Amino acid sequence: MPAFTPCEVRYGHPADFLVEYRILSVAEGGRKRPIGQEYRCNWFYGDTPPESGSSGLYSIWPEFLNQAGELLVDEFAPTTGRATMWIPNPKLRSQHQDKLFVGAHGFMSEGPRPSVECTVVEVLSLHENPIG
Repeated sequence: MPAFTPCEVRYGHPADFLVEYRILSVAEGGRKRPIGQEYRCNWFYGDTPPESGSSGLYSIWPEFLNQAGELLVDEFAPTTGRATMWIPNPKLRSQHQDKLFVGAHGFMSEGPRPSVECTVVEVLSLHENPIG
């Protein structure tokens, strides 16, 4: 397996925003397997998942942090914690700038199925990062 490359190195700029998250339990329809770095999920806003194929799903990816605020490297994400979030396509960053604010609610998802509940706790470099 190739070594983990942090998004800041890969993209050449800091994270867009920071969330507090809670991985949904299996009983809530969440994942059966643990989540690690390089989890390539979708994102949707609010409490209602969009239908499969909906324009309400976005590529916004997490990097999970440990209790000290450092990137997890060789371990799975805890059930609750914090993650920096990355909008990988700079051409799409501007469409999120008005939607992402402290207190905004969203979900990491696998297609339209929510897997991780999130609340934005800090907007980091969303407005300064490149817009394609």
